Amino acid sequence: MVLQVLPHRRSLAILVGLNAGVVAAGCFAQSTSAAMIASDNAANYTGAISTGSTGGTGFEAWTVTTSGSGSMGNYLDASSKGIATNTKSWGTYANTGTNPRIDLTRPFETSAGGSGGTLRAGQTFSVAMESDGVGNSGALGFSLQSSSPINQFTFEFDGAAGYNNMSIIDGSNSGKEYQSPVALPFTSYIGKGMTVNFTLVTSSTYDLSVTPVGGSPVTVITNGTLPGGAINQADLFDQNTNGNGYFNSISIVPEPASLGLMAIGGLALLLVGRRKTA
Repeated sequence: MVLQVLPHRRSLAILVGLNAGVVAAGCFAQSTSAAMIASDNAANYTGAISTGSTGGTGFEAWTVTTSGSGSMGNYLDASSKGIATNTKSWGTYANTGTNPRIDLTRPFETSAGGSGGTLRAGQTFSVAMESDGVGNSGALGFSLQSSSPINQFTFEFDGAAGYNNMSIIDGSNSGKEYQSPVALPFTSYIGKGMTVNFTLVTSSTYDLSVTPVGGSPVTVITNGTLPGGAINQADLFDQNTNGNGYFNSISIVPEPASLGLMAIGGLALLLVGRRKTA
């Protein structure tokens, strides 16, 4: 005969509570590194973006970098573009010279505040963008990057790609640029604008949709492939274009609810175990 020693119910409650607490602590740690719910738009500014500029909530300060030679920069556009907020958008230009480029980079804050926020599964990054024209050798768009920085995802007008359609770079196609699988022709968006919504599904998959100004959302990609690296910041870029670019209304929503609920549930079990031993 084999004797089994069963734990007392109080001990069992303590063990369950402790295990749940460990799980909750892990979930809470992951939750606090998740990107904060964030929002910013051009109406929060009185002039051009410069390194150290801040506005809105949930984002770290901007960093502005340029490369190549020629005329490049950014300004506060007040000409009531389609993507404008109270007539204002962030305007960019990069033309003449040799491959001029400007990057406006915005790191994410954590849900607890401070630097090091990471886009988590269930969170959506959104940005509005518009172009006057990119030409045959220009590119305008945005990338989601690790803090290194390494691009994890890019969406752009690319005049040099050889097709009249928006371009995507992600973890598929050997990391090479490819045109949108759903028709997003330049002629439908140049001078009109769109909002792009990138939703992280898992660490290596995503959903993508585009909403034209005044139109309905268009599903572009479902369960697309990513390299699998962290996404810590957004980079808005304008490179060698023959017309100005415009950006506005960047946001991150929501915080991953499941992590918070798991943490609360685990802590509740821990408290139950403690009460039964009192």
